[in-house]
Amino acid sequence: MNSNPAIERSDSIGKYQLLRELGSGATSTVYLARDRFQQRDVAIKVIHANQLDGEAGMLFQRMFFSEATLVGRLQHPHVVELLDAGIDDNDCYIVMEYVEGTTLEKLCVPGRLAPFDTVADIVYKCCKGLSFAQRHGLVHRDIKPANILMGRDGSIKVTDFGAAVSMKTAQVTHVSGLGSVAYMSPQQIHGHSLTFQTDIYSLGVVLFKMLTGCTPFNAESLADLGDMITGTDVPAPSKLRREVPPQLDAIVRRATARDLDRRYRTWDEFAADLARFAAGAPRTTRIISEKEKFKTLRELPVLAGLSDTEIGAILPGTTWRDFPPNARVLSEDDKGYSFSILVEGELKVVKGGRTIGEIHSGDWFGEIAYLTRGRVRRTVSLVSDSSVRTVEFNPDLVWVLLEGAERKVDAILLDRLALRLTEANEKLSRISTEDKMDTYSDVRGNAG
Repeated sequence: MNSNPAIERSDSIGKYQLLRELGSGATSTVYLARDRFQQRDVAIKVIHANQLDGEAGMLFQRMFFSEATLVGRLQHPHVVELLDAGIDDNDCYIVMEYVEGTTLEKLCVPGRLAPFDTVADIVYKCCKGLSFAQRHGLVHRDIKPANILMGRDGSIKVTDFGAAVSMKTAQVTHVSGLGSVAYMSPQQIHGHSLTFQTDIYSLGVVLFKMLTGCTPFNAESLADLGDMITGTDVPAPSKLRREVPPQLDAIVRRATARDLDRRYRTWDEFAADLARFAAGAPRTTRIISEKEKFKTLRELPVLAGLSDTEIGAILPGTTWRDFPPNARVLSEDDKGYSFSILVEGELKVVKGGRTIGEIHSGDWFGEIAYLTRGRVRRTVSLVSDSSVRTVEFNPDLVWVLLEGAERKVDAILLDRLALRLTEANEKLSRISTEDKMDTYSDVRGNAG
């Protein structure tokens, strides 16, 4: 078997033409490849040969064949589909659908955290995908941000079922050396037989990290970390980040309860609490599907310069909000430098209690604060003239999610700002001309 995972672009594995390396770890390397029969791109995980040798290799081979048995079985919008598997004299590999995008790790970094309703939406979708896996009798056992993919089309998919075990077989479920310790449940640390509730705990830790940018416990050794997980309750995320809503604190607390009787008993319970939070989140009325979001942004003329792929890539960096009539959408002196698009409805531009303009559906607002990177504060308030929907772009997230987005968006906003200044100058010119005509008429009238 090939001990060198570095495969040249010209190489092939079976019917798959290898195109480029996507990533590599201690046990495997993942490549982008082309299925020459189906004419589609796929991802191939090639197991390093040294992982299959010796006593430890026997466990790894069992994990590999366990994952291979899932080929064609896990077909769900929020689970990466396994398409093929093979083992021969040279290679041992798993073929998966290719998800163009990134992992959830990019939204777990302080300063790049997603809005709360976006976090709830992402974790909700993970619940649905893992609930589907549970109905097929599977426990994932290695839920972590690196194993949750965010597609450029806005899709969320759980991947890497290599450590999964079947609840319907007599396979050993002791997990020494499996999974990522920071996300392990107390039952996993103790080596107990596992059910899907261990995955619920792990996803609860993922939720904690998406809210705070860190994991609940830090220790100098794995042994100390294990002791903290088994002997200490996960703290409320709001203790690390004050603005975390109490509803999300409660969801994290229940998902990560050390006692199984206090932990969520089903994935549907977990998902339902997330949906209830999203439905009642401040200034947000409901979870909007990724398909609806994409369609809405694609149809906006102001984003015509972005490709479908680029629009899909920035979706996780947006927050969608609905407001009733006469609601304050933006206030004078608001901090920050996010920018928004009015998707539906009309806004009144208010300064000093007086309406001085309007913003119409499909137009930007907040772009000056963004273009000055927050050095200039908001100078007007925006009040809804009807029921309105807005989409807010978090610049820090958008730039991470799409390389080159900053330059493109800057160009779009500067072009729009120039157009607004031109329109304002023309309006001032007309007002000045009208004032001069009125003055001339007054003079002639007085002269008469």
